[in-house]
Amino acid sequence: MVNNFYVKSLIESWESIRQFAEEIGCSYEAARKMRDRNSISPKYWNTIIQLSKSKDLPWVTLDWFLHNYRNKYHRDNHPMTKSKKDMQQLHYEERK
Repeated sequence: MVNNFYVKSLIESWESIRQFAEEIGCSYEAARKMRDRNSISPKYWNTIIQLSKSKDLPWVTLDWFLHNYRNKYHRDNHPMTKSKKDMQQLHYEERK
C-alpha cells in the first residue's frame, strides 16, 4: 500500500534540511526547494530509499515515489486549449 505522506514529512524525518541535503548529496537550497515543491528529483530516490530503511521509514519505497510523481504531474497536466495551440503554432511560424 502506498502512503500519502508528503515530501515535507519525509524531509522532517531528518534532524534538519541541511542534514537531509548532506546525506543525499545535494545542496541545502536544492533540499529546501524539494520540500517547498513537495517533489524530489528521481536521481535521489534510490539514495533516499536506502537511507530511509536505516531511519525506520518503511513507507518510503519506489512505489511511494512513483505514486507521488504520477499524482503531481497528472494533477498539473491540463489539456491544451485551441487558443494555446493557435498561439503555439503562431510562435512556431514566426521562428521559421
